[in-house]
Amino acid sequence: MKNKILFLLLFIFNLSLASVSYDLSIEVKEDKITGRAVIKSDEHLSINTSGLKILQKTKKNNSVEILYEKPFKLTEEIFLEGFYPHINKLAIYSFKAKLPNGYIPVSQAEKIKKENNWYIFKFPYPLENLVLVARKDYKLHVFEKNGIKVYGYFYKNGEKKLLEKAFSYIKDYENLFGKFPYKRFAVVETSYPYGFSFPTFTTINNYIINKPYIISQSLAHEILHQWFGCSVYVDYKKGNWSEGLVTFYSNYRLSPDKKVYRKLAVEKYEAFYNKDESLNKFLYKKDQKAEALGYSKGMFVFYMLSNILGKDNLNNAIKDFYQKNKFKKASWENIKSSVNKYSSKNLGYFFNQWVYKAYVPFFSSRILNTEYNKDHFETTLNISQKENFKVNLPVYIKTPFGFKKKILKISRKKQSVKIKTKNRPLSIYLDPYYEVFRRLADSEYDPLIYNFLSKRDLSVNPQDIKNVENKNVVFYSLNSKLLKKLTRVKNFPKYPFVMTFKNPLGDKKTITVINNFPERFLKHYGNYSDLIFKNGKIIKKQKISFFKSKIRVFSNDYVSVKNGALGFDDLISQIKHRKAIFIGENHTSFSNHISQLEIIKAIYKHNKNIIIGMEMFQKPFQKYLDEFINGKIDELTLLLKTQYYKRWGYDYYLYRPILLFAKKNKIRIIALNAPSEILEKVSQKGIGSLTEKEKKQLPDIDFSNIKYKNFLKSIFNMHSSGKKFIYFYESQLIWDETMADTASKYAKDKTIIVLAGNGHFRYRYGIPSRFERRTKIKPVVLLNDDEIKPDIADFVISNDRINYKESPKLGVYLEETKEGLKVKKVIKNSLAEKIRVKKDDLIIAYNNYKTDKVWKLKTFLTFLKTGDEIKVKRNGNIIVLKIKY
Repeated sequence: MKNKILFLLLFIFNLSLASVSYDLSIEVKEDKITGRAVIKSDEHLSINTSGLKILQKTKKNNSVEILYEKPFKLTEEIFLEGFYPHINKLAIYSFKAKLPNGYIPVSQAEKIKKENNWYIFKFPYPLENLVLVARKDYKLHVFEKNGIKVYGYFYKNGEKKLLEKAFSYIKDYENLFGKFPYKRFAVVETSYPYGFSFPTFTTINNYIINKPYIISQSLAHEILHQWFGCSVYVDYKKGNWSEGLVTFYSNYRLSPDKKVYRKLAVEKYEAFYNKDESLNKFLYKKDQKAEALGYSKGMFVFYMLSNILGKDNLNNAIKDFYQKNKFKKASWENIKSSVNKYSSKNLGYFFNQWVYKAYVPFFSSRILNTEYNKDHFETTLNISQKENFKVNLPVYIKTPFGFKKKILKISRKKQSVKIKTKNRPLSIYLDPYYEVFRRLADSEYDPLIYNFLSKRDLSVNPQDIKNVENKNVVFYSLNSKLLKKLTRVKNFPKYPFVMTFKNPLGDKKTITVINNFPERFLKHYGNYSDLIFKNGKIIKKQKISFFKSKIRVFSNDYVSVKNGALGFDDLISQIKHRKAIFIGENHTSFSNHISQLEIIKAIYKHNKNIIIGMEMFQKPFQKYLDEFINGKIDELTLLLKTQYYKRWGYDYYLYRPILLFAKKNKIRIIALNAPSEILEKVSQKGIGSLTEKEKKQLPDIDFSNIKYKNFLKSIFNMHSSGKKFIYFYESQLIWDETMADTASKYAKDKTIIVLAGNGHFRYRYGIPSRFERRTKIKPVVLLNDDEIKPDIADFVISNDRINYKESPKLGVYLEETKEGLKVKKVIKNSLAEKIRVKKDDLIIAYNNYKTDKVWKLKTFLTFLKTGDEIKVKRNGNIIVLKIKY
């Protein structure tokens, strides 16, 4: 009873799938095939009998019976495709065949049995067509597990390990897409030159059946076709989607280096297509050009979908597509329907542009602006393409600390995007790992044999350079003088070879040199650059490159004064173990402070036991720096308490990135400098003018370095302004000795990084030698944007200029009075003018803080924001001005 119910359910299931039944019996003889076809259908059918001799045709109601024969020459292998009347509908086939004695056949079947010399093939599902393969020398192998039988029809090179591998692929794809469609599967060794997949079996050529690439990828490809192509059928009127899908889930998924696979897919398309063609025009692999469209671009469509949906969602969408369209003809539209089910947004645009449009984008780019904005770099990039393609374009930003990946949402022909990075961007690469199917820049293009095989723009053995310009070129002679000029190769291999080179006179063009190499083999090696036939083996080479098309943003040049140029990583490797690292600066150069920060970050990554000494802060205010680093006071309070704008004066935003990094990582900052009151007094009247109390604050001073004295004198003479040099010299020594003395006290159990002006470090005259006198530690000295002269430092760094968001300016000229800051002039179009500050106003408060000093107002303005208030006294009245910024 159970079997009857199962049979009835199966019968009803089959009726729902196809309304056509097809009974076919054939007899294969020495010289011909005879057959009888009975086709029953409730709808009109187109029957194709081309190549068949019709002996009798009988129509009755909804049934057609055809008796026919077909000329045939029996060989050791039978491979039959067009051996019966074809119809334009899916049908349930009842197929049996009688073969010459000894031939063992395989066809689409879940069960094959032999009765009275007839082979009967049982297949209960709708089919597109029938194929029959047979040989006398087949040896049948079986691997059975978990209810699935995997057969091997082998006669020469096939091995049983193929069956175990096939089973593992079947189980893998079952996990992804659902139960294997059939109860059996066969791997069939044939002399036919290619591999094909048919429902329940695949054919593989005997020469390649045990090649590593068959076992590692191609077998998986043919097995996955059992789901897609052999149970979900392709609606060829609307384009072939199956090769792209199957390639993505087999060849690409199993490839050892996926980025190389992706680039080769792009390069193959680039080689064969000068003019783009839409993916839905692909039907089958008639040649390599078609393969570049259907397999390469098709694979990429599913790869890009996986990036949009996520791998799990795409897998579920394709599983849904399979379940809904099993034993039906399906199109890209059916795939789109299932994909949208697992997408947060409608992806109709994606299929429209990648499947139905004959366009592959090429992206060009240029930098519009780069600046530092408070705590990050902002690079504004303009990206252009020819159509409004919507693309998630990956960019990789190289910084001194490696690469950062960002995804740019591109949707217009011309689009400006902002790229934010914590660290200085050195260069930007658009899609360097080829995650978008796109046209390549010339710098990205690799010389591959594909470019010769495409026969596009091909110039053979050119004698004149004009026949090389912007062409793919092939040389069959090694004696060409032009070849030597173009490649600069003096000695080519002695063995038969193919070698490719970039054509220096062509945009995305290749020079191919072929010497005694069998050209008929080349179609199998298009994705290689060089082949050498040596000792019966082909030695292969791929010249595949990445990160070849870059947009330069900033650059740093690092020079060892003794040994020449080096890279950032090399610089850090040479200094990271030093106990004292002194990094010079030009105070107003933001790029110098970023350079200092980059070195601090790199040293901190290696050694957490560091402190930072800064010239910009004076010793009496050390406790406020400690409180700031420990989170007890904020930046505004720090600047007010240290009287930053009174005692140092340079824009706080020049140094802010360094202070914030130190605070974030709890790195102590040491105030190195002497109080400005002492320095100013000495510079005006000398050390002798100091009180005894002031003199006690001075460190031990070494006056003996005459070279330093002469060095400072040369600088003084350029800016003397009537002052006495000896006073200037004394104040400079106090400055240097104080910073050296302060630094030395913290250098016992810490690595100290000292930041000060280049002048304090040059030739080690200032702080370095005086620090070494105290500690016996010789510091490594680095200068930013200075001359490269013998012994001036250990290293000199050259920086590109970096713009940054400066502290806001009010835009007024001020005079300090007892009552407040008197406005002497308001600058046109300034912030002051916009908020209606008037000449002769008295600025008395900022957010209720008293503003009796200009340096205090500067401090408040550093953190200006919309909504802040400035109180002014005007004509005896107090007016509150609100800031809109």
